[in-house]
Amino acid sequence: MTARGWCEAALSEIATLYQGAGFPKELQGRDTGDLGFYKVSDISRTVLAGRDTLGPAAHCISRQEAAKLRATPIPANAVVFARIGEAIGLNRRALLPT
Repeated sequence: MTARGWCEAALSEIATLYQGAGFPKELQGRDTGDLGFYKVSDISRTVLAGRDTLGPAAHCISRQEAAKLRATPIPANAVVFARIGEAIGLNRRALLPT
């Protein structure tokens, strides 16, 4: 059922959907690189701190490493959220700063 004047649509019809990538331990913890890499725990920390936008990335990777991981850079101001595991039930979301 939809509100008067509204129509029902699939999320993929009104938004571009991106999928996250696994993040090997050996790449974690670097603070320099071409791209910031956020984890689900970063979303949780942001929400628990009462913020809606992620802070600076705690992990960075090169564009070459992103390509190897099949990790697609996501545009700034995108809404990010967990899509697997227990974190889905928490329904936490945040905006990407860059």
